Amino acid sequence: MLDAVGEPTKGAGQIAHFERRLNTGTGWSTSGFWIVRQDGTETDFSYIDAVKGKPKGPSQDFYNACRQAVALDLVLAKKQAFARYGDDQGRVECELTGKMVTIDDAHLDHAWPYFSHMVSGFRAARGWSRNIPDGIVSAPADGQTTARFVDSAVTEAFRSFHHDQAVLRILSREANLQTASSARRPKVARPVRLA
Repeated sequence: MLDAVGEPTKGAGQIAHFERRLNTGTGWSTSGFWIVRQDGTETDFSYIDAVKGKPKGPSQDFYNACRQAVALDLVLAKKQAFARYGDDQGRVECELTGKMVTIDDAHLDHAWPYFSHMVSGFRAARGWSRNIPDGIVSAPADGQTTARFVDSAVTEAFRSFHHDQAVLRILSREANLQTASSARRPKVARPVRLA
């Protein structure tokens, strides 16, 4: 089974069945879809990418590797924000709505610069604006739910770059979804710092 550019797809081989599972290991759990093949091997897949019928591409994989590089830092920053700013019930005020939210009902938002801007800046600083060199980001593999940097030095370099720039804030889930259309630098009353 080959995709449009002649590369083997993750679903190569006969498929026995599909499953929906929790993908874990990144500091949080997300629901995902998995293929179980006739030979017992298995892998995750994105139904969105399957419907699109094309691979994500190097830029999206690089972006995802950047997300993966700071995933645990962000989980820790969120926990620290709730420990620092939480009221006697463990709730923190949403920066946009003023609504008190629990850690489970809150999102940690990149207030400024946006995460995509940091990824672009990191690529530019490395001379990778046009092309990402081969071997920087992991190739798709069975059970790999997201791309990762192959070299831990690149992971650490992005973590440091992100740490120096990121201004984070706590938002309610609803408010975080509304910020996608906003393109101006927000005021942040209680900035969340990376440790």
